[in-house]
Amino acid sequence: MLHSQVCRVSNVIEPGRKENFPRAQTPIGARRRRRRRRRRRRRRRRRRKKRGGIIIIVVVVVVVVVVVVVVVVVVVVVVVVVVVVVVVVHVVVAAAAAAAETTVVMLET
Repeated sequence: MLHSQVCRVSNVIEPGRKENFPRAQTPIGARRRRRRRRRRRRRRRRRRKKRGGIIIIVVVVVVVVVVVVVVVVVVVVVVVVVVVVVVVVHVVVAAAAAAAETTVVMLET
């Protein structure tokens, strides 16, 4: 097939397309170039999606940090309460023992 015949075939208007539609008269090669341009635009959109993934990762990290801080605060509060209770019980027991000793001494005399 000669080059001129190829050009004629490629310039034939496709069925279902209007004659005044500019792409119908363009050669096949030009159509392929336009398709490649569209693919490049799609790649740019994929980069935007990656940014969304980074935002999700940042949100997850922030949530994890907040949860860890809350857990640490709760543990510290529980430990302080336990220590205070132990000290109070110790003081009460010591006072009771001292009182018991004084009553024993008083009973002996």
